[in-house]
Amino acid sequence: MDDLTDRYKWIRDITDDALAKRSMIAEFHGLHHELRELQKILLETYERTKPIKHPRDKGDQREEILRHFLVSHGLIPEKYAVSSLSTRAVSSDGRISPELDILIYDKSESIVLKRFSGTLEYFPIESVHGTIQVKSKLTKTALREGLENIKSFKSLTPGRSERGLGGFSVSTPLQRRFGILFAYEYELEWGEICRELGSFLAENPAEFFPNGIFILDKGYFVAGSDKKYCLEQKDLKGLESPIVYGFPDHTGNCLSLFYLRLMDILKSSVAGVPDHWSYEQLPLVSGSHSYAFSAGSVAELWPCSKHGTYLKRINEENIDKIVQYARSAERINWIRAMDIAAGKPQNEEMYENQQEFVRIYNPNNLPFSDILIDEGGGMMVEMIDVEGMRVWLPWHYLKTEMLIEPCPKCFADITKRIKRSARTKSENRNNKSVN
Repeated sequence: MDDLTDRYKWIRDITDDALAKRSMIAEFHGLHHELRELQKILLETYERTKPIKHPRDKGDQREEILRHFLVSHGLIPEKYAVSSLSTRAVSSDGRISPELDILIYDKSESIVLKRFSGTLEYFPIESVHGTIQVKSKLTKTALREGLENIKSFKSLTPGRSERGLGGFSVSTPLQRRFGILFAYEYELEWGEICRELGSFLAENPAEFFPNGIFILDKGYFVAGSDKKYCLEQKDLKGLESPIVYGFPDHTGNCLSLFYLRLMDILKSSVAGVPDHWSYEQLPLVSGSHSYAFSAGSVAELWPCSKHGTYLKRINEENIDKIVQYARSAERINWIRAMDIAAGKPQNEEMYENQQEFVRIYNPNNLPFSDILIDEGGGMMVEMIDVEGMRVWLPWHYLKTEMLIEPCPKCFADITKRIKRSARTKSENRNNKSVN
């Protein structure tokens, strides 16, 4: 028994006595008693998993203990589903969460985007309510890892939920999902947990904060302001100057508080029908931007004379400068741009009938004929969709600024040769120094 539990043992003893006497006059006298008894069972089951040697097997069993509690006692309304496997959440902008321990999602409206039978499932973020990350023992590393996983999950941006209502379609904006960290025991001192959580709060936006950290039989922690603590996502959003609230488990009812807080969060959480079309083909991701080659999969490959075709990618630095330029670039009818580049007369009637506009990446403000017409006399551009804009990347800048990454195998070969050459030069210098 640790110092914190020992300090409040007298309160627990009184609580045990009161509940025992209550049980003599009634079979049921509140969730407090029922969940307090279930907490003892969870801790006993957890103790029985300690002889398991393999960390992955041990972790799976401890996730299963909590999952069994959530689904087997009739405490969670049927409209909520609890994942039976490890999961990942996916947003339509191409971002994918790390592997999540337990996911709670909308049972009636959700779909599975991808399934590895018996091991892993992918869900659209719009139909997900939130995640519970499960740790055996809350060490400093486990705490930080759990917080980062929740942050990564909350970084996914849900779209809008579309629902039919009496012949009309109702569109509902969705908030970011909730994330709770749950552990069976801790290694850190109570004050250390407060300091570590406080450091995380100071380093990150409030919308990425956990909705609670619960340590079974010990207590829980939440973020808040100097006026209130904040469990629900709507309260965390916009929270300034956050502080850590810690609530020790005086009476052995941490599981009860975990359940009641979880239900509060679920009741205020809105999940719904994902836009299935937005998941038909996910864009590529580079840094903070999602982008797609406008012609789809047929435009995603480039040839390499040595290694065959490879997937075209735009690195973070290049996509940042493309987006920055395109935001202030004037839109132009794409047929007009081609006519200007080819030196053809303007055809206003054609442009009026074909009203599709692009932004042309041209930071040096060169004539279209110099950047859109390649050395063979043909029109050559890469066309991407990014930040709601269609952007042309002319061959001139593709060549001079290397906007598309080179063949990764060729790049790896070059890197090896450079390292090998540098190592040889270093060895030669060392040999000369010795001689």
